[in-house]
Amino acid sequence: MSKYQSNVDMVSKEDLLSDVGMKRRSKYFMFTLTTLSTLGGFLFGYDTGVVSGAMLLINKDFDVSPVWHELIVSSTIGAALVFSLVGGWFSDRYGRRTAILVSGVIFTLGGIVMGAAPSKEVLLVGRIIIGIGVGFESMSVPVYIAECSESSQRGMLVTAYQLFITFGLVAASVVAGLFSTAFEGWRYMLGLAAVPSLVQFIGFCLMPESPRWLASQKKYAEAVKVLTTFRGSTSVAEQELSAIRATIEEKDREMEEQIALNGGSSLFMQVFKSPGVRRALLIGFCLQAFQQLSGINTVMYYSASIIRMSGVRDESLAIWISAGVAAVNCGATFIGLFLVDRVGRRKLVLLSYIGVIVSLALLGIGFHMMEADSPLVTSVIQDDKCGVTRTCGECISVPEGCGFCFVKSQNGTILEGSCWKMDPDTSRPLDGQCSDNIDLMTKYPANIDWANGWCPSQYYWLPILAMTVYLVSFAPGMGPMPWTINSEIYPLWARGFCTSITTSASWFGNLIISASFLSLLEALGKEGAFFLYVGIALVGFTILFSLLPETKGRTLEEMESLFLGPWFVCCRGRRSGSHLGSNNVQKEREAGQVEVQMTSTSTHM
Repeated sequence: MSKYQSNVDMVSKEDLLSDVGMKRRSKYFMFTLTTLSTLGGFLFGYDTGVVSGAMLLINKDFDVSPVWHELIVSSTIGAALVFSLVGGWFSDRYGRRTAILVSGVIFTLGGIVMGAAPSKEVLLVGRIIIGIGVGFESMSVPVYIAECSESSQRGMLVTAYQLFITFGLVAASVVAGLFSTAFEGWRYMLGLAAVPSLVQFIGFCLMPESPRWLASQKKYAEAVKVLTTFRGSTSVAEQELSAIRATIEEKDREMEEQIALNGGSSLFMQVFKSPGVRRALLIGFCLQAFQQLSGINTVMYYSASIIRMSGVRDESLAIWISAGVAAVNCGATFIGLFLVDRVGRRKLVLLSYIGVIVSLALLGIGFHMMEADSPLVTSVIQDDKCGVTRTCGECISVPEGCGFCFVKSQNGTILEGSCWKMDPDTSRPLDGQCSDNIDLMTKYPANIDWANGWCPSQYYWLPILAMTVYLVSFAPGMGPMPWTINSEIYPLWARGFCTSITTSASWFGNLIISASFLSLLEALGKEGAFFLYVGIALVGFTILFSLLPETKGRTLEEMESLFLGPWFVCCRGRRSGSHLGSNNVQKEREAGQVEVQMTSTSTHM
């Protein structure tokens, strides 16, 4: 008897050690999978951040007109908008992994074309190719990570995608600074995008397909094998697959009934005939659209310009401060990574909106105070455009290019100011006491200064502070949560389609804000533009406060039922919004009651 007991103990210890080893390997595997996946986010952020610095050099090498400048910059956004829609269909048909592999090839090709471009026309082709890659990966990567993750870690792992976007922005700022003085440095800036994309492609050749996509294709043996690798336990993998399979079979039965009654319908119509999916799509669309319409890419694309507007006169210093701003954005994203599966998605989103609204208002107030404090033009010159301005703020806003020349006392008080037309080659005035044509050092020793793109003000620090608060508020919630929530709230049969719609909303909002900011500055002024963003963010906060439920702790298979209750979250009972229902479902599933639970869910539908 003791010998038998000893053998049993030995087998139990061996099984235990084997399980521990499998679980440890599964953690390493998920870490590798997430890192390789989020390299797509790094490329997204890198391309977003590097283009502004590269265009400064491209303008000189190719003599790019303003129209071509806008075309080269916006072509990537336009291509990403179109191909994020195509990416949804592609990933549903051919798989999430395949879509990511294709995006890696496209990114690598685009980086090579841009780096070797002999003309602005070829450069434009390279930018469009990069946009295709961005469209594919921005739609497929969050979905792939969500479908491979456990519900307890899903939020953190998908949030890593946004974290790598911010890594890319920081890397772009550093690379732009390092190569800004190199011969044809823009080729290195743009061409370096091919390196991480090549690493991602090679790594993903060794990664498996999403287990949920495999299950949707009825490849259950492959799906359970992949789930076992991810979870480190065959029994856990089989339980999870049974829940996935039950959901798929239930939806298949519903579709067969619909085809029998109505003769079938397109996926588009199926989505909009399903109340839960339709509502989830509306919320996901609002999350992505208001993320962009609240002005994030204005702050990121034009951070160096905003810093210059606030009074930092040295362009190189403005670029490096801009890199610091990107680093703040990156660091604050770690807060969201840590809190998403602890605090929950809804609280992070709403708190983030409050901080963003306050900081946008501070930006508007800061620029308004700087305008009110703007030095007066005391010496009028004979010039049709520059000579009619009354303050420094008006002077530097003249589209034809004017700057403010001023004389200051020993204590910094402005004694005299005049507005002069600039030489576009030297960025100095064509005439007057601030030009290069007279000996300023002897006539006005250390008391004269030239303001090009900025105005002296005692409130210069306020916009920089507000921009920092904006990024610290945006990064943990409004930045990653739209990607995280959109990757988890749709049923498997509609996930690719719905995610492609909401991703395209993000790119459309990006395009609108990026293309309109300079026009808004001219029409409304700096303070007016940011007060407009305050209004837009308030609308977004109101909608999401009313409609966005908490998704923390729920499995992907439970999400559709979450959106079948009352529209307004405040009208729901505690049971629908608590984790109790989610925990009960999980316990029933573990007890083998999946079929009963799915039948109950379909009845409520």
